[in-house]
Amino acid sequence: MRECPQCHYVDPPYWRNRLFDYEVDICKLQDVYGIDFELYLQLITNKRGSTITKGQYCYRLTRTDWVYRIWEPLFKVRGWSPQKYYDGSGSKASTLRKMNLRAYQSKQAYTSQI
Repeated sequence: MRECPQCHYVDPPYWRNRLFDYEVDICKLQDVYGIDFELYLQLITNKRGSTITKGQYCYRLTRTDWVYRIWEPLFKVRGWSPQKYYDGSGSKASTLRKMNLRAYQSKQAYTSQI
């Protein structure tokens, strides 16, 4: 489980990392029903595969009733599929780290404007 060091919010245990993409969390649609009913309604009323932004996360419902969740600044940098952002100048891990840093910096710039 994840806990915010500042506000001590604990993420529900239903969210887990996606197998080959550790920046995306996944959860079954039935579990989202119990976690956040408003989000559940948004997911089932919108077209499957469309992106829904709520709070600081972006969500997507798949055809197999899995809900994907990613941090919004990171989503703006890489989208749902990170493969197209890999370059030949380094490993996948270094590229993912660069994307995380870029997303974090854009989030810092965004919050400093508010």
